[in-house]
Amino acid sequence: MNYYLRYMAFPFAMLMALLTILNGGDALFYLMGIGLLVILLGDALLGDEVEDSNPQFTFLLNIFMYAHLPLLLLILVAFMWQIAPGDWLSIGASLESLGWNVMGNHAEFSLLDGLMSGVIVAVMIGAGGTIVGHELTHRTSDKVAMFFGRWLLAFSNDCSFSIEHVYGHHVRLGTADDPATARRGENTYRFIVRSTVGCYLGAWSLEKARLDKIGASIWGPKSRMMSGNLMSLALFVLAFSAAGWFGVVCWLVTSMAGKSLLEFVNFIEHYGIVRNRMTTPVMPRHSWNSNKRFSSVWMYNLTRHSDHHSRGDAPFWDLKAYPESLMMPYGYAGTILLSAFPPLWRRVVDPMVLEWDRHYASEEELALAKKANEESGSEVFLQACSAPLYAV
Repeated sequence: MNYYLRYMAFPFAMLMALLTILNGGDALFYLMGIGLLVILLGDALLGDEVEDSNPQFTFLLNIFMYAHLPLLLLILVAFMWQIAPGDWLSIGASLESLGWNVMGNHAEFSLLDGLMSGVIVAVMIGAGGTIVGHELTHRTSDKVAMFFGRWLLAFSNDCSFSIEHVYGHHVRLGTADDPATARRGENTYRFIVRSTVGCYLGAWSLEKARLDKIGASIWGPKSRMMSGNLMSLALFVLAFSAAGWFGVVCWLVTSMAGKSLLEFVNFIEHYGIVRNRMTTPVMPRHSWNSNKRFSSVWMYNLTRHSDHHSRGDAPFWDLKAYPESLMMPYGYAGTILLSAFPPLWRRVVDPMVLEWDRHYASEEELALAKKANEESGSEVFLQACSAPLYAV
């Protein structure tokens, strides 16, 4: 039973975020600070989990994931209520009638409160929305999973992820053609822009090619790009109905911040990896992995990324640990924080990429790695080019 209960951790965190945003005040700062501290300490103190699982009641795990959608919608509604003038939808009056005094903090809701609420919502979008949306949209033959998954991705304006990630990234991983693979020496923030634009255009190209085969238009009702854009537009309409154009701007910034969190994750998952997709299938060695127990729980085993890319259709509870794979320097949260400071990232991770060359790369990949080193602009990689290892 403990195995199932632990996957209630993130839905519980989303519920706490919802209640905290509704309450406002100092609780916003406590939630963000304590939450980050718990994640970092959890990864540091609880160690790795390398055991495999074989749960019997997988429908419970699906219910926990499906719960993310109504919770995320309620979080958006709570955020819009706080930044809207007056008492939008009489939410405050309804809560007051239940004995919860929220209108006092609502009347004093400051710009700083709004910024902290936006950060919390962005984290809920990037983690609670995108992680589960990613898991569910890999189940391409399951209409219910795809419905929930695409709506979760709509909160980050990224329904196109369900196309590009599954049919593009999983095919092109580690190649120059993959916008979601970070190059050696690449700046994190430059990557976020390149990946965001490149993945959207990649999804557009893939969807257009699919529709061309059946004689349908990319602009028509059969287009997953158009339906996804309309789903995200519906959330902007909700924001406008609550707080006008101010609500639209706030939601644009918040949703794109949530999308950026996905790109931070993309950055750390494949940084510096090279592969020739014409000759080499995607293997566990082509992804950075993590087996941190705490991250594995709240991220639904996204941490086991090596196996995920080997078996993209495997549900999260079936993923293997692969402890022999290339490991991130810290848990996911710690590694994301490291990537937010490019000089520190390069100092810590660039030497680890060279270890990948030494211990994981094939001869063909060593030739690709040498070329990537030469183009990196990074002193660590440039100095490595003359090593005998690359004389292949």
